[in-house]
Amino acid sequence: MFRTIAVFFFALTIALVGGMACGSDDDGTLNESNAGPSPSDDDDDNDVGPVVDDDDDDDTEDDDTIDDDTYEGEITSIWIEPDFIAEPRGTEIQYVANGWGTEGQVVENVPVNWSVGNSTIAEIDENGLATTLNNGSTLVTATLKDNDQIAISGTLYVSGDVFVLDGNDGYVGVIDIYDDTVENNYFIQDLQATPTSLTIYNFHFLGIGYDTGTSGGVQNADLDPDNHVLLDQIALPPNQFPQSLTTVDWMRVYLTQPDTDTLAVIGPQGVNFGVTGYIYCRDDDRPTDAVFFDPFLVAAISRSDPALNDYNDGAVYFYTQANLLVRTVDIENENPFAVTVATDADNNVFYPVISSGKPGVSSPQLHLVSAGMTLENSIPINASPAVIAADRSNLIWIGDGEDPYVYVYNIDEEDWLYSPENPLELAGAGSITAIQVSADRKEAYIGAANGKVYLYDIPAHEVSKTYSFGSGFLPIDIVIW
Repeated sequence: MFRTIAVFFFALTIALVGGMACGSDDDGTLNESNAGPSPSDDDDDNDVGPVVDDDDDDDTEDDDTIDDDTYEGEITSIWIEPDFIAEPRGTEIQYVANGWGTEGQVVENVPVNWSVGNSTIAEIDENGLATTLNNGSTLVTATLKDNDQIAISGTLYVSGDVFVLDGNDGYVGVIDIYDDTVENNYFIQDLQATPTSLTIYNFHFLGIGYDTGTSGGVQNADLDPDNHVLLDQIALPPNQFPQSLTTVDWMRVYLTQPDTDTLAVIGPQGVNFGVTGYIYCRDDDRPTDAVFFDPFLVAAISRSDPALNDYNDGAVYFYTQANLLVRTVDIENENPFAVTVATDADNNVFYPVISSGKPGVSSPQLHLVSAGMTLENSIPINASPAVIAADRSNLIWIGDGEDPYVYVYNIDEEDWLYSPENPLELAGAGSITAIQVSADRKEAYIGAANGKVYLYDIPAHEVSKTYSFGSGFLPIDIVIW
C-alpha cells in the first residue's frame, strides 16, 4: 500500500473527498444536500453572457440577444456548479460559473477561463465542458476573464474501477464500470496467507491485509492501470492479525486487530512506510472495526470472547487524529463488530454499529451513535447480520451472513426500507459477504458467497447488473476507486 519511491508519493496532492452528505426522498432514495450558498434561477434557458436576476421572476429569454437584464457591472465573487462531483472516466460534465454583482445581484453565466489542475485526470474546453480521462482527483478552476484575481475551484473525482478481495485465494478482482468488464486476478497475492481486508489511499495505492496464522501484515499494490503490481509488504509482530484497514488521511492507515487490545498505526517511516505506533485500548478492550470521519476515528470495541462463551457489553471509542481517546460510549449488547458512517437529511452524522448479541440470550442489534458521542437508538435485527455500509448516506446497508438477504435502514424515516421481515433477496447468492456503497453514484455493490457482485441502483430500487468472478471466488471486501 505504500510506494517505495517516496519522492513521487509525497508529490501527489489530494483534495479530500468527503462531507458530501445525502438526504432522503419520501421513497428512501438518495438525494444530494448541497452545502454552501450557490443560488441560481429555476429556468432551463440557454442564456449567453452574464444575466442578472434580482427578483423571483423567470424573466430571462431563450435567445442570444442582449436585453435590459444583461449585467454590465462589476463581478465581486463567483462560484461554479458543480462544485464537487464524482464520475467514472469517459464522462462529460458541463460546468457553469455564476457570480455576484456589486449590489448582491445573482449573475448567471459569467465569462471565465476554465482550467484543470491535472490534465491526465480530465480536460476542459473554453465552454466549461469537462471530459474525465483517468482515475484520480483534480481541481477544476474558473478564473474571471475581467479580473484574474477572482477565481474558484471545485473538486472532480474520477473513478472507474471497483476492487473485490477474494477470501479464498487472496486474489484481487476488478470491475471496470466504464468498460463493464470483470477480471478476477488483477492482483495475485504472493504470500501463503489468508486475506482479510482492502483499502485505497492517495487514489493510487491499494492495501491488502493478510493473516498467516502466526502473524499478519499488509501488502502494498500500485493501482497504475498500465503497471498494476504488488510493491512490498509491511509485516506485523507475531500474533497480530489485521481485521480491517481504515484510511484516515492519505498517509495514515489504522489496522484493527481483534486478538489484541491495539490498533496499529501505519505511516511514513524513513523513505518507506511501516508501523509507526500503536493505540492501546482500555482494560484489554479489543477493537473489531474502525471508521474515520473528520475529526474522529471511531472504533467498535468488543469485550466478549465467543470462543470461551464469554459475552459482555461492548463500546464505541472516539479518537482524535492525534490518537487521543476523547470519549467511550457503552453499547448495551454483546460483541459490537462493525461500524460505518451515515448522515441524515440535516447533515447530522451518525456511526451505525452492529452487534451480534449472545446466542440464545440477546438478538443482534443496529446501534446509532451520534457525532455528539451519545447512543441515540438501538434497533433489534432478527437475523444474522455480517457486514454493514453507508458511505455517509442516509441509508444503512446490512448483509446477512447466513441467507441471501440485505436489510436497509433509513435513518431519516427511522424505519426499514428493507426489513428483516421483508428483505431485499438476492436469489442464489447463498449469503452476503461484503457491501460497499457509493452515495455519489447512488449505487451499492453487494458481494455474495456464490462468487458474484450485485450492483444495486438505489433510485430505481433494483439490481441493475450482476458481475460474476466464478464459484471459487469469495468476495470478502469491496472498495470503489
